[in-house]
Amino acid sequence: MLRHHVNEGIGRGLNDGLAFAQECGAEWMLTVDQDSRLPHGYIEHLVGVADDVLSAGVRVGVMGALHVDDASGDFTYPTEPSQDA
Repeated sequence: MLRHHVNEGIGRGLNDGLAFAQECGAEWMLTVDQDSRLPHGYIEHLVGVADDVLSAGVRVGVMGALHVDDASGDFTYPTEPSQDA
């Protein structure tokens, strides 16, 4: 287990977690925050989709949820890919 004894921020936590996962030989890394609730079977479904995409010859870098229920209110940032990207 990897643990910081003082809060060093989300960026440091994610970077250190990714480095630790790589050192352990992890094939995947799932990140969630403190109030995330994953539906039953979510991880298995996510891995299955990734496997299907990889089998089709597409390299996977990052995957994200198709739908998010935000209990804190309406999103105030873009939720669709930009055509400029």
